[in-house]
Amino acid sequence: MINLIVDSVIPGIAVERQFLDFGLYLKLHGSIDWYHCSNSRCRNYELIRLVSKSERSSDIYCNSCGFYLQPLIVPPAINKAFENYPRIGVMWTLAHHHLATATRIVFFGVSFAPSDYYLRWLIKSAFLESDGKKKSIKVVDKCSSITNKIKEMVGIEPTYYPDIDTYMKRLIYFFICRGLIHQTR
Repeated sequence: MINLIVDSVIPGIAVERQFLDFGLYLKLHGSIDWYHCSNSRCRNYELIRLVSKSERSSDIYCNSCGFYLQPLIVPPAINKAFENYPRIGVMWTLAHHHLATATRIVFFGVSFAPSDYYLRWLIKSAFLESDGKKKSIKVVDKCSSITNKIKEMVGIEPTYYPDIDTYMKRLIYFFICRGLIHQTR
């Protein structure tokens, strides 16, 4: 059985305790598994529900009012819908905290769209509040120009990986060299 942190700040979102030392995955845009009740008068309207892949293949209804649940997309734009969905604001606040305290950060496929002022503010301010902690930044993306955008924002030259395979091979090598995993034949 997986040991979960069930007293999360965000109800319905749990973190596997055994993996906390390996880092956190912060998904802030375009999640395909976030749903909400479409009835603005429902008590569940502001709640964000995580749905499984199998649930997404059929219609999903609110267990309180019976209205259809809709995907909740957080677009890369200045308006993040924090007023309508306060839990998104909580998640972004947690992301800010974890980015400020992290020493190793990996960006997977982040475009930093010109319209997404809030994401750039989040990154810049988290780095400014990091109290001088040395940070290592990795970028996994088809487009290497993302490294320039990050360097302009935070002043750190990221290490670039063109795809997930290249990044994972390097990560596995890192773990083997430190004795954290053992190579089998």
